[in-house]
Amino acid sequence: MALFGAETWFDRTILDSMTHLIGTMQAWHFTSISSRKKAVKDLKTRNLRFFATLRMTGFQSDGM
Repeated sequence: MALFGAETWFDRTILDSMTHLIGTMQAWHFTSISSRKKAVKDLKTRNLRFFATLRMTGFQSDGM
């Protein structure tokens, strides 16, 4: 996977998800509890959409 020249849809999606996760983790310490709850909800929704999209495109996991 090319970090800065993401070549496929899958690479771009993974990179976008990881960037969002890292940004959330960095800001975690400075946020209120209600903001943290919202961030967790947003992250769960984002992950569910990501995995649903993988299933719809026929991506097969090898169990890793």
